[in-house]
Amino acid sequence: MNRREQILPEGRLYILTWNLPRTFGGMTGVVLHRAAEFARADRRRVEILTMTPDLHPARALQLRVQGHLGRGVRVRNLWRDLRSWGPAELAEMRGTVECPDGRDAPGSPQPRGSPQPDAEADSDMSTRTSRHGIAVQRRLDDGGALLQEDRFRRDGTLLLSDRRDVRRRGQPGGRRLTLFARDGEVLAQWRSEREFWHAYLDAVTCGETSTVISDHTAVGGMVHDYRRDGVLMVQVLHNPHLKDPSGGAPGVLNRGKAPIITHLDSYDLVTTLTEEHRRDLLDDSLAADNVMTVSNMVRPVFRPGKIDRDPRRGVMAVRLAGQKRVDHAVRALARLDEASSPFLDIFGTGAEEQTLRKLLTDLALEGRVALRGHSGNMPREFRRASFSVLSSRYEGQGLVLMESMAAGCIPVAYDISYGPSSLVDDGVTGFLVPDGDIGALAEAIRRVTTLDPAALARMRRAAIARAREFAAEAGVRAWADALREAWRSKGPARCPDGTARLIGAEQSRSGVELEVGVEIAEGEALPGGEAASEAEAVEGPERVLLTWLGRSSQRYGRAPAHWQPSERGLLVRGTLPDAVLDQAEAGEMLDLYVDVLADGNPVRLRIAADRAVLPDHLDGIELCSTNHGNLSARIGKRG
Repeated sequence: MNRREQILPEGRLYILTWNLPRTFGGMTGVVLHRAAEFARADRRRVEILTMTPDLHPARALQLRVQGHLGRGVRVRNLWRDLRSWGPAELAEMRGTVECPDGRDAPGSPQPRGSPQPDAEADSDMSTRTSRHGIAVQRRLDDGGALLQEDRFRRDGTLLLSDRRDVRRRGQPGGRRLTLFARDGEVLAQWRSEREFWHAYLDAVTCGETSTVISDHTAVGGMVHDYRRDGVLMVQVLHNPHLKDPSGGAPGVLNRGKAPIITHLDSYDLVTTLTEEHRRDLLDDSLAADNVMTVSNMVRPVFRPGKIDRDPRRGVMAVRLAGQKRVDHAVRALARLDEASSPFLDIFGTGAEEQTLRKLLTDLALEGRVALRGHSGNMPREFRRASFSVLSSRYEGQGLVLMESMAAGCIPVAYDISYGPSSLVDDGVTGFLVPDGDIGALAEAIRRVTTLDPAALARMRRAAIARAREFAAEAGVRAWADALREAWRSKGPARCPDGTARLIGAEQSRSGVELEVGVEIAEGEALPGGEAASEAEAVEGPERVLLTWLGRSSQRYGRAPAHWQPSERGLLVRGTLPDAVLDQAEAGEMLDLYVDVLADGNPVRLRIAADRAVLPDHLDGIELCSTNHGNLSARIGKRG
């Protein structure tokens, strides 16, 4: 792939994640591999931005020595940058709280000019030293809740104070992050960690054309509204968005992914690993036109040939967690005849390890199933094995399937969402098994271990050929196509605003129909963007949706709404579907919004509701106005 033509779009390339842990699996491996292939394809620099305060100073060197960090790839860390930056670089960290001279700054634990915290004012703070020798001070309330955290430079000067009892000292409420110069001067302040991270991204990109690809769930939830004219913000969905993708909890989001999924419109580009996942997001109106499928890239593919494999040896590369259902693979082995059955090496660590060890003892399988711990070289293990097993409840795509097939190791996998059916052609490149059927899993393992050598060789060649479709060169070009299309579609970065007010509601054949008056104003430009003139106010949005979000649950959904121009903006009619009311539990509270996508910029408006316009009776639902005058729906018993 060493070509002189530039494949990826112009500008700086960043990959954004939380950490690069010492032992890692699929997602971190994907991040490192993609960064290396991007750098190699265009002979350019790719920077991996990490946000954890606990990145080991030698981590980048370790990864390079181990061969995980490609040439041209640089690892950066938010906290390491802040500690090493000089005055000019720190000045690029623009605050969102006005503090002209730094004096009496709210949230500051010290007066200006003092390089150390005020010991008398903060005598209740405890100090600890991180494993990297950098002091951190914390102040807790009587219940152990964090009230303040101060981080220092290596020379002992205060770097940043994060205070969380701004409204009243000693009681959680309000937040203020304060950045200090080495002489103690207040440089900038923010009201949230999200604003602080945005300032860091602004300082890193320096106004240059940049593409930022977020891979981590927690990080992605903090940057969904980071919109800049010169920056393309991309979020990768590595896993399913629902709590139970098998259908056990329809409409309920995976809690950790909720901040991302509820704001998919805000990213310039969202990528899924499979087309099936993309279709599900679109069919449920959770995403708009900014979602594209870009599969994972597989590492170098094994060339077919003679290799000494025991046809009975199987492997699993898996996190030992309930979602992976490793016990299903173990129980499948127990169903096979001991004299001729295969044996299984399981590579991975996790919370289920002791439970699995007990299961092996109970089933007398210690001699046939082994828990091997973490492996730093799974491609080698796949090349040595004859087959692999995937028994998960769900996957984002199943990178282990791709790596297994690339090594000519035949996959035996449950037919789950998402991935296996898009990779494995049953009986040709591997075996697909009905989800959760341990008996069928055992039978598929028996089949693969008893195939005649010629049939097994054909299947290995077919698996390798399929894996080649996901090789690095094709993967980089797929990313290039998606990024170029996203840049072409990117609109000006503005922050529209508006109001939504309930006009009326009534029962319909398909649910509860709401009529809402909406007013949208263009609003001010975001940093790096140009302000719109009054003549450019929003007139015709591209998309309007009725949106519901569970107050205490993670239930979330949207339905397309009809709209027409009105004297004061838009008249919107949308339906809260019967299906949602049937799925929700009695007593569950849903907050209601209108989502408007105008000129590529999304705005979510809470629907205000006057009690006088609320209907007296609806079947299985009560519309109510909150203490703040907003519309919510309390689910009742369906008649």
